[in-house]
Amino acid sequence: MRIKVYSILTLGPEEVRRVLPDAVVAAPIQQGDLLKDIQGGFNVVVIIDGRFYQSVAVSPTEIMDALRRGLQSMARPAWARCGRPSWNSME
Repeated sequence: MRIKVYSILTLGPEEVRRVLPDAVVAAPIQQGDLLKDIQGGFNVVVIIDGRFYQSVAVSPTEIMDALRRGLQSMARPAWARCGRPSWNSME
């Protein structure tokens, strides 16, 4: 299984590799990255950080297309990053 983690801003490569030692750590996700990941043979993508103002953001349509093609995605919404109690209250 090939795993790619889009982070660097929130979690550095060392922090990611403590949990996922074989993961490829990349800069925040932007439009077009998921298609490249599918073509590159990645099975799982973890989205922690994304680009919004610097470039075109990854779209919900792009994410849904990648999921239909078999890519597994693990993303945590921005409002959920404020702490576990808030995350629980939203569930």
